[in-house]
Amino acid sequence: MMAGLLNAARLFQTLLDDGKPIGSTVAGDLDTDSFDAVPFVTHSETIAQDRNSNGLWTVTLSISMYVEPSTAFDTADAFYTLIQSWGEDPTSGVVPGVGGVEAVEDLSAFTPITGDIQMGTKAIRQYVGAFTILARSL
Repeated sequence: MMAGLLNAARLFQTLLDDGKPIGSTVAGDLDTDSFDAVPFVTHSETIAQDRNSNGLWTVTLSISMYVEPSTAFDTADAFYTLIQSWGEDPTSGVVPGVGGVEAVEDLSAFTPITGDIQMGTKAIRQYVGAFTILARSL
């Protein structure tokens, strides 16, 4: 029996939300309206079935984070470490009934794309990262 479509949005929302640093908010790009708390992390995914391999998908995971300049590097490092752990530990990147991560590769590690920007009364820095992930639908 052929496995169905990978619900990548649910997989990565769950994995990012479960492992996020304390105080961070995680939301899919399409789930955001406005925000006033930082760190704020958004994600989006594009998927393609990997040949005809029965539930194996290549996912491009794109992440944007909006962080206070004083904690920007530490927050980016925490999310980078979390994402890399999914490929290193076969149980850490699994959401039962949804899917699981089999491998993670950097497309671009987290880097700032702007200087500080003003959001209300806060100075914010935006970091972006992208990863190629091999995932299996369950």
